[in-house]
Amino acid sequence: MTDKFFTAIQLRNDDAISSYISYGVVKDKIKNNKGYAAIVEGCSTVFYVIRHNRKVSGYLFLTGSGGSYSVPGVYPSVSLYGHVSGSKKVARVSKLIGFYLKNKEKITDDDSFFTRSMVLVNQLKFEHHDIHKLYDRCKENFPLS
Repeated sequence: MTDKFFTAIQLRNDDAISSYISYGVVKDKIKNNKGYAAIVEGCSTVFYVIRHNRKVSGYLFLTGSGGSYSVPGVYPSVSLYGHVSGSKKVARVSKLIGFYLKNKEKITDDDSFFTRSMVLVNQLKFEHHDIHKLYDRCKENFPLS
């Protein structure tokens, strides 16, 4: 018997705080005192966006993997691929995920792709062709350096 780990992610839509899952498969929703909590199966990649007043943050992480990073509104701890702050960077990650979904079957190492891509997104100079370079590196299965 294999144990399945689930992750609870707080979904809110208040005046001060709004949070939602931009990418990831929600297995179930449970009503709680702050709105709803989304239940996500273990070993799923999730992009979770939080807006607090005017500040926007995005977290790309792997659920149920016994990670060590604590994301606000997410229980238990997860393995973080990366964190971005600002609406432009959140939009970049959304575009990156769209690219990933179109080319998913050709990318051999998801962890390497997401880790490298979050580094690229957080750089000051980020161009669309950088995603294609990253894709080629992951397709050739280069080790992380």
